[in-house]
Amino acid sequence: MIKYAKADKNESESMKVSNANKIDSLERNRQTWLQLQQDNPNLTELRNKKPSTYAYLYRNDKEWLGNNSPKLRKGNSENNRVDWDKRDQEILDRVKMATWELRNWNEKPKRITVKGIGDAIGERALLEQHLDKMSKTKAFINQVWESEQEFRLRRVERVIQDMSKVLL
Repeated sequence: MIKYAKADKNESESMKVSNANKIDSLERNRQTWLQLQQDNPNLTELRNKKPSTYAYLYRNDKEWLGNNSPKLRKGNSENNRVDWDKRDQEILDRVKMATWELRNWNEKPKRITVKGIGDAIGERALLEQHLDKMSKTKAFINQVWESEQEFRLRRVERVIQDMSKVLL
């Protein structure tokens, strides 16, 4: 019994020392953080200067860190709006040319789709994501777009033309 009582006493002493060390470490890291802020008002720079201090406070005193850190500032990004009418006309010209090339392709016929046209002009993402903002281009693509059945029919017609050339 006495043996265990002594062990409990040693554990409580080590707990007190551990808590005292933790409080000292917490205070040291808080002071370091406050000192860093005087030299660097930017949160990102602070985190990069002393990542260990930031990490310690984040893990052990998150609320204090949040209250004693500079607020994140959003960058002043310029808002260069797209002139969609101008872009619509530029893309429409390229789409017309690509459509003509796809229809008159000398090798294996390719189906005319938004994806196919986009790949041909190198603007697939633009057509897939922003076609609704380009009304002329959208109207043109809706006219020339081929369903699966229309494409099969064009492919059969192409085979017939190629075979008739061979026979003549």
